[in-house]
Amino acid sequence: MNIILIGFMGSGKSSTARFISRNYSFRFVDSDRIIEKKLKMSVREIFENFGENFFRSIERNIISSNLSFCSDCVIATGGGLPCHFNNIELLKKIGWVFYLKLSFKDIVNRVKNKKNRPLLDDIETARSLFDKRTSCYENAHFIIDASRNTEEIARDIIFKISS
Repeated sequence: MNIILIGFMGSGKSSTARFISRNYSFRFVDSDRIIEKKLKMSVREIFENFGENFFRSIERNIISSNLSFCSDCVIATGGGLPCHFNNIELLKKIGWVFYLKLSFKDIVNRVKNKKNRPLLDDIETARSLFDKRTSCYENAHFIIDASRNTEEIARDIIFKISS
């Protein structure tokens, strides 16, 4: 059984996935890191050199070819991954999908000093993107309050899949 974490950038997907991996015997997978490793470029460089459409097509390929073969993985997705090409439905076939829900204000506070967030360069565009993606994220199997600490979030996720 796989656990798939979705949500906007800065919602804690990667840190929660790492925590679950270390403490609950799941293999950690980060879709953005797979892409970076495959292309030998950062997400920002991929966006700058090839554009978002190229990046989204690579994401789709990663889900259908790599992630569908995961077993007992905890997968941290890129923020936009579930909202393109109807990927949310594919993710739901691969495992239990959890939306780590956090307010836009909290997200901005978490990531405002990080340089690797190309979509937050323009705050108004980011806000619009956040609003658009929220309805997609809400199609997850479960919605988790991500304003808590990582351990509490992880315990909540493990409890839900164990019930």
